[in-house]
Parts: sequence; structure tokens; C-alpha cells
Amino acid sequence: MKKNLYNKLFFKITSQRGAMDKILVTLLLVVVSLALFISLHNWSDSHRDNLINESDTQIQKVMDEVK
Repeated sequence: MKKNLYNKLFFKITSQRGAMDKILVTLLLVVVSLALFISLHNWSDSHRDNLINESDTQIQKVMDEVK
């Protein structure tokens, strides 16, 4: 039953002109989108950490000047 279903699905996908290309392009877009999201998340985390460190340094400088 399952093999017959898979064969029908595979035949339907391969028989349609350009259907495989559409599937491959969609998968490629999904992979690129995920990579972009992960990269943006990592960049924002590191940028946030840098901002926190810089602000701590500035606060310490001001506190030292006040003393």
C-alpha cells in the first residue's frame, strides 16, 4: 500500500513539467532563510554583548571620575 502510494506520488511529481525544480528551489529558499536567521541571531547576540561591555566600561570611567 505505502509503496504504491510513494510510486504514485513520485510519478506525479516527475511527470509535471518543472515540479522538481519548484521543490528544489523551495528547499533552497528554506535552507537559505534558516541560515540567514541563525546568522542574524548570532550577530545580534554578539552585538548586544559588545554594547553591554562598552557601557559597563563607560560607567566605570564615570564612577572613577566622580570619586
